[in-house]
Amino acid sequence: MNIRNSLEQREIKILSSFACLSTASAGRQFKEEPCPVRTAFQHDRDRILHSKSFRRLKHKTQVFLAPEGDHYRTRLTHTLEVGQIARTVARALALNEDLTEAIALGHDLGHTPFGHAGERVLDELTPGGFRHVSQSVRVVEVLEKDGRGLNLTLEVRDGILKHSKGLGPLLSEDPDVMALTLEGRIVRLADVIAYVNHDLDDALRAGLLCEQHLPQKLLRVLGGSRSERIHNMVTDIIQASLARGGGEIALSAEVGQAITDLRDWLFENVYRAQSVHEEFLKAARIIRELFLFFAENEDSLLQFGGRGRLMSVGEEMKLVFRLGSLGFSLGVKNLVEIREDFREYLDRSSADASLLQLGSVPHRGDHIPVHDLKQLFRLQGSVPQDGQALLVMAGASRPWAVVADRIDGIFPKAQFESQPLSLLFAGVRAREYDTLDLWRGEPLVFCDTGKLEKCWGCE
Repeated sequence: MNIRNSLEQREIKILSSFACLSTASAGRQFKEEPCPVRTAFQHDRDRILHSKSFRRLKHKTQVFLAPEGDHYRTRLTHTLEVGQIARTVARALALNEDLTEAIALGHDLGHTPFGHAGERVLDELTPGGFRHVSQSVRVVEVLEKDGRGLNLTLEVRDGILKHSKGLGPLLSEDPDVMALTLEGRIVRLADVIAYVNHDLDDALRAGLLCEQHLPQKLLRVLGGSRSERIHNMVTDIIQASLARGGGEIALSAEVGQAITDLRDWLFENVYRAQSVHEEFLKAARIIRELFLFFAENEDSLLQFGGRGRLMSVGEEMKLVFRLGSLGFSLGVKNLVEIREDFREYLDRSSADASLLQLGSVPHRGDHIPVHDLKQLFRLQGSVPQDGQALLVMAGASRPWAVVADRIDGIFPKAQFESQPLSLLFAGVRAREYDTLDLWRGEPLVFCDTGKLEKCWGCE
């Protein structure tokens, strides 16, 4: 028995019958081998924690857009506070703490800069509107890892999608609003508990509020200090949920109404305060101008936020790569991305010898074919090995990919000289080729994507 199996058996023994067990997960978007030392939800948590989107949360502010001082919350500290509160509740109710933590860490990955001010602007500018919960799911399904996504389990993605309440009810009977799992519903409440407390704390620190102006009626129910309020709210969730048998997440009527009233009070007295509103207007103008600029200047978007290995977008470039002893050149304009960790995602069951197809890999919410360039040119070895890279091409109708043994680099087109191709490949399926590239005195096969598609019959 490996370590993952032991952890899964431990869950079965100690967790509540209402918990979502790792072994009962509905699975991932794309099939993959499970980790031998982590459960599925532990693996999801780690993928989120190590993602670029998670690191970017540290620069995204909450209410105060450019605060002076080190003690104001950011989207990252908010996420950590949500995670702590949610784990405490999950542990007390014997629910799956790993699933709870994964949802909590991922719930705001798609949030805009400048908090909800940024979200409102993008909602106006984006065709079809913009919601940070949908963007958070898009981050983990599509945008992370250069378009491959994190391939998280359904339960984590569902919890991320359904964590937000806006000014709506904290809990609901609507299954389209509430998460599938109790763990996801815990995060929904932990989110509001975290932000009503830390936003109130930050507003006091900023001098926007003073203690005597706080809603004393609500504080008598919830607590006079931040730690007392969090303790009382968390304890209320645990006690109310246990009182209902542990099969639902609940709040007492008194505390639930007090939290709702405090949230609404903050909207009126903090989020819509004149000084905060003026900062929101500045933030809105910055986001609007950046959006419109990059919408009209795609090259600049790639330059400031593009994929690292695709280099500059100015001069036309060619990539040189190797398959065995044979060298190839490829126009960078035909290249979508380079992936170096593709082997764990390669689905060999979709291999098709007639199309010279090694299999398929997930790419931006779809599965794309990986064609066997070695077999096309009758070179030895077709099984991907460590150290190889996957080159994803745009394709005429849909993307496809080939495997490179080694990449030499990307070079200006001026370094290449086109020459007629000899009968080197006479009788080989690559007969569509009639030119090669001379590069530093070496003949390279020029990978014309249109001709390759003809060879594979996938024009």
